Amino acid sequence: MQNRKHPAILTICLILTFMISGNAHAKRQDMQKGRLTGQVIDESTQIPLVAVNIMLEDTPLGAATDMDGKFEIWNILPGVYNMRVEMMGYELG
Repeated sequence: MQNRKHPAILTICLILTFMISGNAHAKRQDMQKGRLTGQVIDESTQIPLVAVNIMLEDTPLGAATDMDGKFEIWNILPGVYNMRVEMMGYELG
C-alpha cells in the first residue's frame, strides 16, 4: 500500500466531557473518571476518516474511529495526556 500525501492538516475535533456519577456508594476515583469524544476529518475534503487509531500515550486507553470518523475513550482519570493519532496509509503533507 502506498502512502497518500495530503497537503491538509488532519483536523481533530475534540470534546472532553467529564462524567460525574451520582451513585453515593461509588468509589471516589470512579466518580472522577471522564470520557473523551471526538471526530477525525480530512481538513481539505471534510470527509470523516475511518479506522483512525487514537491513543492516550503512557496509558492502555484508546479507540478507533467508526464509519463517521467518531470515537470515544472512556474511564480517563483527570490529568494531562499526550494523544497520538495514526492511520495506516495516511501521511500529513
